[in-house]
Amino acid sequence: MDEHSLLDKAKDVWDKATEHISHYLDLKKGIIENEVVEVLGDAVKIVGFVRNTTSLIMQKRFESFLKGFTTGSIPTEDQIEKLIDYIDDEMKAEFIADTFSKIMLARSSQACLIMGTMLNDLMESKHQISHEKLICIQALSQFFDDDIKNFSFIYRYISDRYKGKSKRRSGQLSGKAFNNSIAEKGLIKESIQMTIEKAVTCQLLLKYNEVDLSIDEDSPSISSTADVEEYFQITSPGESLNWQIIKCGSYV
Repeated sequence: MDEHSLLDKAKDVWDKATEHISHYLDLKKGIIENEVVEVLGDAVKIVGFVRNTTSLIMQKRFESFLKGFTTGSIPTEDQIEKLIDYIDDEMKAEFIADTFSKIMLARSSQACLIMGTMLNDLMESKHQISHEKLICIQALSQFFDDDIKNFSFIYRYISDRYKGKSKRRSGQLSGKAFNNSIAEKGLIKESIQMTIEKAVTCQLLLKYNEVDLSIDEDSPSISSTADVEEYFQITSPGESLNWQIIKCGSYV
């Protein structure tokens, strides 16, 4: 089968899935007619097959998604049938359509690969869409390739350094040991710090403070001091995202 035939095949199977999504979302044509909305609507079908788009980056993102979603070059009829069977209510239809739009606007090919894997897992397991998965997809839509690499490092650092020391997977992300570990992995400290803040915003890490109160027993009213230390805890979505990163071979 030549390349042109493969593209036609891919468009056919994705059009079939799109029609099914439209049934649940009650989509109506012509409500809003501006170029941006039209491009987004077409991209739900498949990036690279609409308006002879010149956006090679968008096509690359979608190709990365397909690598995660299917083991072949294009989705098979059987996989599309499974996806259609999975979409049995409005919430799932919205989730699938929203995931496709996030893929088109994503900032990282690795993120698209992971989103494809997550969507395939949901389809195969037939699980309901959890809040945890929604957070992961949203975080991935905001991540660059460097963020994925940095988050993998952060997760491993907390897990390895604080293993068995705390019931919750948490620890400090500062100090000499942390900086040395960054250098050993050939990463950039400033980049790591930006990913930490992004991970907190995306609910992958929970930032909290602990107070270490030192009291002089002889003069408690005079010699009491309090040291506030900042800690980061890996959340449930953070755990889930790390597993998906490992599954896709994107870890540090």
